[in-house]
Amino acid sequence: MEIEIQGKTVTVVPQKHARLRNKLSTDDFDAIFQGFASGTYAVESYRVLSVLVPDLKNHFKEYEWDGYVSQEAKDNDQYDEEADPGPTTAEIVLAFETALMVSGAERLGKIIDLVQSSAAIQGN
Repeated sequence: MEIEIQGKTVTVVPQKHARLRNKLSTDDFDAIFQGFASGTYAVESYRVLSVLVPDLKNHFKEYEWDGYVSQEAKDNDQYDEEADPGPTTAEIVLAFETALMVSGAERLGKIIDLVQSSAAIQGN
């Protein structure tokens, strides 16, 4: 599946569970969700999405994802809103949704819901 981020076509493919298990932790996802609440999600989103969507690194350097035109600009905190090459929040959310859907998280969630519903019915 392909998604568009800042006019660049990024390919999203299913990831093997062992790869994700070895490269990500629950803390990684907690950091993302807490980051959205505090407005500091960009760095964590790049790191985690780079695991979920390896093609991301072919299109964006981390400093670009963070909104800077160069590593030097990032190091000197020289943000230029007009030249910002980074994604929108909506594009970041879409990337997460797509990566999780392609890797089967949506189906897994439905199975868990079904099991929980069945357990609740049996308990009544």
